[in-house]
This record gives sequence, C-alpha cells and structure tokens, in this order.
Amino acid sequence: MQQDEIAVVAAPVGEIDALRSQAMGRAANRYLAVARIRALLLDLSAADYLDEEAVAWLLGLWRDASRRGVRLAVAGARPVVAQKLTRLGLHTLLSVYEDVAAARSALLAADAPARAR
Repeated sequence: MQQDEIAVVAAPVGEIDALRSQAMGRAANRYLAVARIRALLLDLSAADYLDEEAVAWLLGLWRDASRRGVRLAVAGARPVVAQKLTRLGLHTLLSVYEDVAAARSALLAADAPARAR
C-alpha cells in the first residue's frame, strides 16, 4: 500500500449524529466510488460522541468498504468514543489506532509483505 492509497476522512468537532454522519458518509463514499484506495481512515479525534445513527452508518460503511476490498480504520478516538466502539464490538471489525500517524504507519506496514512479492 502506498500513501496515496489511504484516504483520510476527518470527523467534525463534537457529536457525530445523523446529520454529521451523512456528511462524513458522502465524503467516504466519494473515496470508495472514485478513488483507487486500499484503506479508508476515519479521523475521530475531534468527535466526542457517536449516536445510534452514526454507529449504524459506521457499520454500513464497513460493509461497503469490505465489499470493495478497502480496509476501514479509525484513529484518534477519544476515550468515550473508543469505549463505545469496544462496547459494541466494532473494534473487532475496524482497525483502531491511537492517532492518524500510527494508523498510516500500521496500514502501510501491513501491506509491505504483499508489495515485496
């Protein structure tokens, strides 16, 4: 995987509710539909809450990304958001990283053996 194969979508500041998850969804879907990405990274560092609509959207995005062979990851989740992801079991579907830099490094490294062949 190369740097340009990782798309980053930043979350808005505050609560991610139905309206904000729709806006993030439009950005994410543009990457999934048009760009040749291998990973979609959601930067949740500015989000302090995910409501039920946002969780449903996240699950739908994971399904869409998986169907396209795109790895979905989240980075920078604040403790309350990270706890919700864990409590709902989403951490088993998504790769969760401390910050965007760590996520990029891990995503690039995970694909390194495949590129070497």
